[in-house]
Amino acid sequence: MQWTTGDASDGINGFGGFPAVAGINYGDGINYVQLGAYDTSGVNYAGPYDHHSGVDQLDGQSYLFNVCVTGNNVPPIESEGSGCDTVELCVGRTLIYSQSYLSPELGQTTTCTADFHGLSNASILSVNNGNQADINVTITATAADVGFHTVDLIATDNGIPSRTTLSPVVIHVYDSAHASFTAPQLVFANVPVGFTNTSTGAANYIWDFGDGSPTDTSVNPLHAYAVEGTYTITLIVVGQGPCANDTMVATIDIITSIESVLLNNPAVTLVPNPATDEIRFIADKSIRKFHLTIYDLSGNC
Repeated sequence: MQWTTGDASDGINGFGGFPAVAGINYGDGINYVQLGAYDTSGVNYAGPYDHHSGVDQLDGQSYLFNVCVTGNNVPPIESEGSGCDTVELCVGRTLIYSQSYLSPELGQTTTCTADFHGLSNASILSVNNGNQADINVTITATAADVGFHTVDLIATDNGIPSRTTLSPVVIHVYDSAHASFTAPQLVFANVPVGFTNTSTGAANYIWDFGDGSPTDTSVNPLHAYAVEGTYTITLIVVGQGPCANDTMVATIDIITSIESVLLNNPAVTLVPNPATDEIRFIADKSIRKFHLTIYDLSGNC
């Protein structure tokens, strides 16, 4: 909406002269509220009663009026704000939320404050009280805040009687995504490998086992490798709401027999191989210190 002065009001091409006024009239010729006076280009706003607001200032605007009151004092009117009554926020991120109010009656002053209802790391960043008032609050989400919270922005005028406008804002805090999993390091081919997912803050999971097989979206998948080799496992944790994804990468060694391991260290021999209940570990005298880990066929040690 563009609301401006005309030639009949001494304006030239829609500017100057007597400003065009936007407001609400009670209809009795006495009581009214005013939103602004417009006679310049742009979107600047000079307040309800100061002249020279921009003709584009009303574009896309919405105003909320509380008419469920007695008397002639209208509560402060919500005007420009951050535009959302429910805000999604990730742990570790900071939100700055702004809200402006108009004092519709001439000469009134509106005072702003906020009630965070115990939300941690939340505070008032700045307040500008006046006929046109605004408040800016800042919230930094922590792990203790995961869930839903309500922050009340409060605007009170100095009319008689004094009126208050309450602007509740719902803050939905999500846990940030963190990818983490455990898996055996050494497994025989064609034996299902169990992956234990220890991730947090996930909406979904995407597993890539590194062998060209289709991705898996299970929480704790099982996967068997057909060919010997070293494979790269990638877990992508899809974040909740607006939270970013997180990724973890690890490797796994797949063998077809114990000889695959021994070939990398010819100074070590296991007898008998394969074994059922007893095995001998024979090492060359040149090996003075070693670490021995024994796995079963599933790769569990």
